[in-house]
Amino acid sequence: MRYFEQLSYKDSSYYHALLEKEILVKSNLMTVINTISADPIAKAIKASIVSNLAAGDNMVDFPRDVKTVDTIDLDPKRKDAFTVTYTKPDGKVITQQIKIGKLITKLMHSFKPENIEEFVAYINAFRTDIKTDGLFKVVNGDDIRKYYNEKTYEEGRGELANSCMKDSGCASYFDIYVENPHIVRLLVMFNEEKKVKGRALLWKLDDGDLYMDRVYVNNRKDTRLFDRWGDKNGVDLMYGFDNGIKVTIPKMGEDWEYMEYPYMDTFKYGDVVNGDMILQSDMEESRFTFQETDGGYEYNNYDNDGYDESGYDYDGYDGYDRDGYNYDDRDEDGFDRDGYNEEGFDRDGYNEEGFDINDIDREGFSKEGYGGDGYNRQGYNKKGWDKNDFDLYGYDGYGYDKDGYDRDGLDKNGNPK
Repeated sequence: MRYFEQLSYKDSSYYHALLEKEILVKSNLMTVINTISADPIAKAIKASIVSNLAAGDNMVDFPRDVKTVDTIDLDPKRKDAFTVTYTKPDGKVITQQIKIGKLITKLMHSFKPENIEEFVAYINAFRTDIKTDGLFKVVNGDDIRKYYNEKTYEEGRGELANSCMKDSGCASYFDIYVENPHIVRLLVMFNEEKKVKGRALLWKLDDGDLYMDRVYVNNRKDTRLFDRWGDKNGVDLMYGFDNGIKVTIPKMGEDWEYMEYPYMDTFKYGDVVNGDMILQSDMEESRFTFQETDGGYEYNNYDNDGYDESGYDYDGYDGYDRDGYNYDDRDEDGFDRDGYNEEGFDRDGYNEEGFDINDIDREGFSKEGYGGDGYNRQGYNKKGWDKNDFDLYGYDGYGYDKDGYDRDGLDKNGNPK
């Protein structure tokens, strides 16, 4: 197993200090710690969280005149012991053998006896040539659907039995795994009856490394068998130490939006760039989160209605607030909050003065007040005549009204009304 970037290297042989007193974990032990990374005590050692050691505390059975504890490593002779070196005030370096459980109890008061017992079992398992041949099988394609299904599981109450992806109704969610066997496969552990005891996804990272995702088992102690399998089969990185890793699923195209997705443990954040789906362990620069149990996904930094803290949703490449307006205060049709587009016209094609692009109002009259036939709203043309050639006062071109009388009240024969 390779050593991870999170570790601080002091030199080629020594690793990160465990305590305020400079205790250094040597390479042989760190190799085991890396391999059994799922164990809580191993995680505590890697994260250097041993902060509850009382002032003045020293290792178990150390003489009172110990000045510093220097290193911890696997004991070359006893599988259940560590070799510890310390320096006395006179500068003399002493090497002492101490049982693993006893040392961890002294160092880490917060862990329960069963945690320490399991950690010791992990160490012993690593130092013993455990045979994993025949227990494990790597599958791909539709076999991933098969071995996710609880019908293939042995009976149990562990993480495997409680997995949210075990139901037969989840089978359609695994297309992203099934259709990309060159990128993702499934490591399955069987019992003697060929029932599934555990499973873990195997990913080929963009940098070419092999990564083992979260292990689901019914018996937690079986996790160390997955760790050992990974150590024997070139797994470079395991679940729990996965910052900044990513996987690219090529040529997803536009279909990704309509696909269903499984609940993902490590690669729960994603984005689609130029038709390729980028899955990653960190949320940074990702738009989606794939941790739904119904085959769906969520937009990052958006509420249940799809809006961010500023009230904008994510619709393709345009953000619209709850009222349907983007950052330029325009809706999807290009109209502002007053109902006008960039040319100053409303949805009916009229500007604030009520005229269209040809300066005609809603009733068909120009700015001068005349319609297409040359008559105004009162029915008169620019010369003052209506459509029947009567002027504003009701007289025709000869000076007679509709009853045949002129302005003096006489008809054509000179007779009064």
